Amino acid sequence: MRTNRLTRRQVSVTLATGLGIALAGCAGDDGDDADENGENGENDDDEEEELDEEDLEGEDDGPGSLTVHLENEDGDPISEGVEVTVDLDDDPMSYTYSQEIEDGEVTVSLEDEGDYTVVAESTEDEFESVEEDVSVGEDDEEVTLTLEGATDEEEDEDGEDDEDDE
Repeated sequence: MRTNRLTRRQVSVTLATGLGIALAGCAGDDGDDADENGENGENDDDEEEELDEEDLEGEDDGPGSLTVHLENEDGDPISEGVEVTVDLDDDPMSYTYSQEIEDGEVTVSLEDEGDYTVVAESTEDEFESVEEDVSVGEDDEEVTLTLEGATDEEEDEDGEDDEDDE
């Protein structure tokens, strides 16, 4: 007696077909067999969008952002040669910025409300570190750090040009 053996192709096709049928039964149906256009003939998608917008409005209870302004004694913005660290008190999480500072300003989007310590340090030992404590709630906060002894980029460039002229 001879038995018919299945070929690899037949086995593969059978498995693929069975898997396709199983997945097709799970996809695209949310389990609601009601009319897709709703009871009054309107599309339910509009109602879902309105709910999503309302939910998003209610979830905007996070803290505000913190903007740190860096300037020297003359009020000139400092953007280079400085590193800003923002630490949440009693939490190991911190934010450190150096490349992101533009026109003497960096804005930090915070995840938690609370008391933060802002530290500005020179990466080139040009000035002493400056530390400031700030409380952040739901509103945006701003803090200005005066970096004594720091020179802005324009003064450095002008100073180098003057030396070349002599």
